[in-house]
Amino acid sequence: MKNFERSDVLSWISDLYKDVYGCRPRGYSFNEWTDAELETYTDELIEKLKEVEEEQSKFEKECEVAFEKEIQMTIDLGAKDKWTALRWIYQATADDEDISVHHMDFDYFLWGRGIAHTEYGNKIKKTLTEIYKK
Repeated sequence: MKNFERSDVLSWISDLYKDVYGCRPRGYSFNEWTDAELETYTDELIEKLKEVEEEQSKFEKECEVAFEKEIQMTIDLGAKDKWTALRWIYQATADDEDISVHHMDFDYFLWGRGIAHTEYGNKIKKTLTEIYKK
């Protein structure tokens, strides 16, 4: 911490806190904290962030498995292939939620299934984009 301006450290703590809890810190008097207290708190936030990232990764994997099962179930119900299954699943969701065929809607669709920001989700989005180019 001695190599950085205190304002830079406080800004970094605010960013780190937001990564962990989803919002900026409120009610803290960081300006009154000693460098040692800030360093200890930063270490705690870093450990908490690791836990959050592990939980998020586990959740995303579970969502990927669930979505693959949904695709397979749709194929079992009569879709001739994965493309058809994806089209049916997306259309059913779009009809239920009154969304259109638009890239932002693809993001919303994938977000609702917990896979929007994953490599798997990006592959699904690419496939949906290809399906709806036609």
